[in-house]
This record gives sequence, C-alpha cells and structure tokens, in this order.
Amino acid sequence: MLVQWTTHNSSQPRVRFGARPGKPTHTVSAASRRYARSDLCGPPATTVGWVDPGTFHVAKLTGLQPGQRYYYTCGSEVSREGGWVGGG
Repeated sequence: MLVQWTTHNSSQPRVRFGARPGKPTHTVSAASRRYARSDLCGPPATTVGWVDPGTFHVAKLTGLQPGQRYYYTCGSEVSREGGWVGGG
C-alpha cells in the first residue's frame, strides 16, 4: 500500500503503522520530491497561476495481510517540523 501526503517541508518523513490503533509496530521512510516554478513551461503557470505545492512524500507499506485493518500516522522524526498526523 502507498501512503502519500504533502507538507511545506520535512527532512525525515516517515510512516508508522500497525494493526492496533496507537500502537505502531513498523516505521518506513518516505521518498520526497518537489517541483519549482522554474520546472513549469511558462506563463500563466509561472506567474498568476503559480502556487507552491510544497513537498510530496510517498511511503510504501509492505508485509500487510489481506483483510487486516491497519492504522498509520504520517510525519517526521524531527519534532520541530510539525510531528505526526493520524490516518486509518
């Protein structure tokens, strides 16, 4: 399963997950990507249409069992970067 989310910045994005709420048993790192105004083809996307998209994160959760419910949180190991948010 892929978990995807966006932040303004994050240097150590992770997903914690497990079969019990609030009891993660696994942690996986996420891959992160950004794009800038200069990556676009030109106006209006680079002028009035430009919105900074932030950083995109994707983490692949493996070893999951079919039919089992899993609980997860997305965030950063670096607490000053905003901590963790819940998911289910």
